[in-house]
Amino acid sequence: MAFRLCRLFLSVSFTVTVLLALSAAVTAISAEGWRTPSPGDPERAQIMDALRTELAQFHPHARQMVFVVRELCISSTSGWLSADPRSADGKNSYETVNATLKRHAQRWVVEEIACGEEDCPPGTDAEALRRRVGPKCP
Repeated sequence: MAFRLCRLFLSVSFTVTVLLALSAAVTAISAEGWRTPSPGDPERAQIMDALRTELAQFHPHARQMVFVVRELCISSTSGWLSADPRSADGKNSYETVNATLKRHAQRWVVEEIACGEEDCPPGTDAEALRRRVGPKCP
């Protein structure tokens, strides 16, 4: 009888351990590996350069801009960025930029910049773009 109880206890313990391990694995997979590159990380610098390139179409001094990052969250293939651009000397600040990111051939590109105007076409505002990407920022 004691042997059966011990065997039952070990079986239940093993099952609970396996279930906990599976739960942790599912949680990790569902997060899809979202992360935030730290300041100084070459990948973060590449993303900021991609944003400068995109903004250069609209602003003559975009290549010299620095960004105060509000939110940066990337997976292996896509990302979300919200940042406050300002001049390199810190004297000028500009509107917050919200953008979706895509990784193409090991390089990050700005896929779309959110519309910040009052009469934006549906689905182009920051909230809609962020929902489309669905980042799970750490």
